Amino acid sequence: MLIKKRINQGTDLKKAWGSLRDEYFQNALIFGSWYIDVANDTVNANKPRVEILPLATSKFTTIESFTQFIKIARPYWQVEIYKNDVCPALAPYMPLLCVGNNGSSWLAAANDDMLNVAINSNFEESKLILNSLPSAPDSITKRWKEVLLQFTHEYYLTAKGDPTEFCLLYSKNTTKPDLAQRDAAVIAYSSLPKSV
Repeated sequence: MLIKKRINQGTDLKKAWGSLRDEYFQNALIFGSWYIDVANDTVNANKPRVEILPLATSKFTTIESFTQFIKIARPYWQVEIYKNDVCPALAPYMPLLCVGNNGSSWLAAANDDMLNVAINSNFEESKLILNSLPSAPDSITKRWKEVLLQFTHEYYLTAKGDPTEFCLLYSKNTTKPDLAQRDAAVIAYSSLPKSV
Protein backbone atom coordinates (compact mmCIF):
# COMPACT_ATOMS: atom_id res chain seq x y z
CA MET A 1 0.00 0.00 0.00
CA LEU A 2 2.82 2.40 0.91
CA ILE A 3 4.57 1.79 -2.44
CA LYS A 4 1.38 2.40 -4.41
CA LYS A 5 0.72 5.60 -2.46
CA ARG A 6 4.26 6.88 -3.09
CA ILE A 7 4.01 6.06 -6.82
CA ASN A 8 0.70 7.96 -6.98
CA GLN A 9 2.50 10.90 -5.34
CA GLY A 10 5.14 10.85 -8.09
CA THR A 11 7.96 8.69 -6.72
CA ASP A 12 9.66 6.77 -9.53
CA LEU A 13 9.95 2.98 -9.44
CA LYS A 14 12.40 1.77 -12.07
CA LYS A 15 14.36 -1.33 -12.98
CA ALA A 16 18.11 -1.05 -12.78
CA TRP A 17 21.13 -3.17 -13.61
CA GLY A 18 24.64 -2.58 -12.40
CA SER A 19 27.31 -3.49 -9.90
CA LEU A 20 26.77 -4.52 -6.30
CA ARG A 21 30.04 -3.83 -4.44
CA ASP A 22 31.89 -4.67 -7.69
CA GLU A 23 31.30 -8.32 -6.76
CA TYR A 24 28.07 -9.12 -8.63
CA PHE A 25 26.07 -8.02 -11.62
CA GLN A 26 22.82 -6.98 -10.04
CA ASN A 27 19.24 -6.47 -11.15
CA ALA A 28 17.38 -4.24 -8.73
CA LEU A 29 14.54 -1.80 -8.34
CA ILE A 30 15.19 1.82 -7.50
CA PHE A 31 12.30 3.42 -5.65
CA GLY A 32 13.03 7.08 -5.13
CA SER A 33 16.11 7.04 -2.89
CA TRP A 34 15.76 3.34 -2.02
CA TYR A 35 17.46 0.25 -3.41
CA ILE A 36 15.28 -2.89 -3.53
CA ASP A 37 16.58 -6.36 -4.34
CA VAL A 38 13.63 -8.76 -4.60
CA ALA A 39 15.92 -11.75 -5.25
CA ASN A 40 18.57 -11.10 -2.62
CA ASP A 41 19.03 -14.82 -1.94
CA THR A 42 19.89 -15.82 -5.53
CA VAL A 43 23.63 -16.25 -4.96
CA ASN A 44 23.46 -17.08 -1.24
CA ALA A 45 20.31 -18.92 -0.12
CA ASN A 46 21.05 -18.04 3.53
CA LYS A 47 20.47 -14.33 2.91
CA PRO A 48 17.04 -12.70 3.34
CA ARG A 49 14.92 -12.97 0.19
CA VAL A 50 14.37 -9.22 -0.10
CA GLU A 51 16.79 -6.43 0.74
CA ILE A 52 15.73 -2.79 1.02
CA LEU A 53 18.40 -0.19 1.71
CA PRO A 54 18.94 3.52 1.18
CA LEU A 55 20.45 3.76 -2.30
CA ALA A 56 23.27 5.91 -0.95
CA THR A 57 24.50 3.10 1.35
CA SER A 58 23.58 0.08 -0.81
CA LYS A 59 26.90 0.00 -2.73
CA PHE A 60 24.86 -0.45 -5.92
CA THR A 61 26.25 1.58 -8.82
CA THR A 62 25.98 1.74 -12.56
CA ILE A 63 28.84 0.17 -14.48
CA GLU A 64 30.88 2.97 -16.00
CA SER A 65 33.53 1.10 -18.00
CA PHE A 66 34.49 -2.21 -19.55
CA THR A 67 37.36 -2.35 -17.06
CA GLN A 68 34.83 -2.34 -14.22
CA PHE A 69 32.72 -4.94 -16.05
CA ILE A 70 35.76 -7.24 -16.36
CA LYS A 71 36.63 -6.79 -12.69
CA ILE A 72 33.21 -8.24 -11.81
CA ALA A 73 32.86 -10.79 -14.61
CA ARG A 74 36.15 -12.66 -14.11
CA PRO A 75 35.46 -13.95 -10.57
CA TYR A 76 31.65 -13.87 -10.74
CA TRP A 77 31.30 -15.83 -13.99
CA GLN A 78 34.67 -17.59 -13.58
CA VAL A 79 35.85 -16.59 -17.04
CA GLU A 80 38.93 -15.37 -18.80
CA ILE A 81 38.31 -12.33 -20.96
CA TYR A 82 39.97 -11.46 -24.25
CA LYS A 83 39.45 -8.81 -26.88
CA ASN A 84 36.75 -9.47 -29.44
CA ASP A 85 38.75 -9.71 -32.62
CA VAL A 86 36.68 -12.66 -33.90
CA CYS A 87 33.86 -10.30 -34.97
CA PRO A 88 35.71 -6.99 -35.34
CA ALA A 89 32.69 -5.12 -36.77
CA LEU A 90 30.76 -6.00 -33.58
CA ALA A 91 33.68 -5.14 -31.30
CA PRO A 92 32.87 -1.43 -30.87
CA TYR A 93 29.58 -2.51 -29.27
CA MET A 94 30.74 -5.80 -27.69
CA PRO A 95 34.50 -5.62 -27.25
CA LEU A 96 34.86 -8.62 -24.95
CA LEU A 97 35.21 -12.33 -25.62
CA CYS A 98 34.51 -14.37 -22.47
CA VAL A 99 35.85 -17.91 -22.17
CA GLY A 100 34.46 -20.18 -19.46
CA ASN A 101 36.25 -22.93 -17.57
CA ASN A 102 34.76 -25.50 -19.98
CA GLY A 103 36.21 -23.67 -23.00
CA SER A 104 32.91 -22.28 -24.28
CA SER A 105 33.01 -18.64 -25.30
CA TRP A 106 30.66 -15.75 -26.00
CA LEU A 107 30.75 -12.03 -26.75
CA ALA A 108 30.01 -9.49 -24.04
CA ALA A 109 28.13 -7.57 -23.11
CA ALA A 110 25.00 -7.29 -25.18
CA ASN A 111 22.77 -5.47 -22.71
CA ASP A 112 21.55 -1.89 -23.01
CA ASP A 113 23.70 -0.64 -20.15
CA MET A 114 26.98 -1.89 -21.59
CA LEU A 115 26.02 -0.93 -25.15
CA ASN A 116 25.47 2.57 -23.77
CA VAL A 117 28.94 2.55 -22.17
CA ALA A 118 30.31 1.99 -25.68
CA ILE A 119 28.01 4.42 -27.49
CA ASN A 120 28.05 7.23 -24.92
CA SER A 121 31.86 7.23 -24.93
CA ASN A 122 31.79 7.46 -28.74
CA PHE A 123 33.48 4.02 -28.64
CA GLU A 124 36.49 5.33 -26.68
CA GLU A 125 35.76 2.86 -23.86
CA SER A 126 35.65 0.03 -26.40
CA LYS A 127 38.89 1.14 -28.00
CA LEU A 128 40.59 1.43 -24.62
CA ILE A 129 39.69 -2.10 -23.53
CA LEU A 130 40.42 -3.61 -26.94
CA ASN A 131 43.92 -2.14 -26.79
CA SER A 132 44.50 -3.55 -23.29
CA LEU A 133 43.40 -7.18 -23.81
CA PRO A 134 45.12 -10.03 -25.64
CA SER A 135 43.52 -12.11 -28.39
CA ALA A 136 41.92 -15.40 -27.39
CA PRO A 137 43.95 -18.61 -27.73
CA ASP A 138 44.11 -20.06 -31.25
CA SER A 139 41.81 -22.97 -30.34
CA ILE A 140 39.02 -20.52 -29.42
CA THR A 141 39.59 -18.33 -32.48
CA LYS A 142 39.54 -21.36 -34.77
CA ARG A 143 36.12 -22.45 -33.41
CA TRP A 144 34.75 -18.96 -33.99
CA LYS A 145 36.02 -18.93 -37.59
CA GLU A 146 34.24 -22.24 -38.22
CA VAL A 147 30.96 -20.99 -36.74
CA LEU A 148 31.12 -17.68 -38.61
CA LEU A 149 31.36 -19.49 -41.97
CA GLN A 150 27.56 -19.99 -41.67
CA PHE A 151 26.95 -16.23 -41.84
CA THR A 152 28.07 -15.33 -45.34
CA HIS A 153 25.72 -12.34 -45.76
CA GLU A 154 25.84 -10.73 -42.30
CA TYR A 155 28.24 -7.78 -42.36
CA TYR A 156 28.72 -7.53 -38.60
CA LEU A 157 29.73 -11.20 -38.44
CA THR A 158 31.85 -11.46 -41.59
CA ALA A 159 33.67 -8.14 -41.90
CA LYS A 160 37.43 -8.40 -41.48
CA GLY A 161 39.80 -5.90 -39.95
CA ASP A 162 41.14 -4.42 -36.76
CA PRO A 163 38.43 -3.94 -34.10
CA THR A 164 39.86 -0.57 -33.04
CA GLU A 165 39.60 0.64 -36.64
CA PHE A 166 35.88 -0.15 -36.51
CA CYS A 167 35.67 1.94 -33.32
CA LEU A 168 37.19 4.86 -35.20
CA LEU A 169 34.90 4.30 -38.17
CA TYR A 170 31.74 4.23 -36.05
CA SER A 171 32.79 7.25 -34.01
CA LYS A 172 33.32 9.33 -37.18
CA ASN A 173 30.11 8.30 -38.91
CA THR A 174 27.79 10.53 -36.94
CA THR A 175 27.62 13.29 -34.36
CA LYS A 176 24.88 11.45 -32.45
CA PRO A 177 24.33 7.77 -31.69
CA ASP A 178 23.34 5.77 -34.75
CA LEU A 179 20.49 3.70 -33.36
CA ALA A 180 19.86 1.88 -36.64
CA GLN A 181 23.49 0.75 -36.67
CA ARG A 182 23.24 -0.28 -33.00
CA ASP A 183 20.09 -2.28 -33.68
CA ALA A 184 21.67 -3.98 -36.71
CA ALA A 185 24.68 -4.97 -34.60
CA VAL A 186 22.44 -6.39 -31.86
CA ILE A 187 20.35 -8.33 -34.40
CA ALA A 188 23.53 -9.80 -35.88
CA TYR A 189 24.77 -10.73 -32.41
CA SER A 190 21.39 -12.35 -31.65
CA SER A 191 21.81 -14.71 -34.59
CA LEU A 192 24.96 -16.22 -33.04
CA PRO A 193 24.82 -19.35 -30.90
CA LYS A 194 24.64 -18.63 -27.15
CA SER A 195 28.19 -19.96 -26.86
CA VAL A 196 30.85 -21.24 -29.24
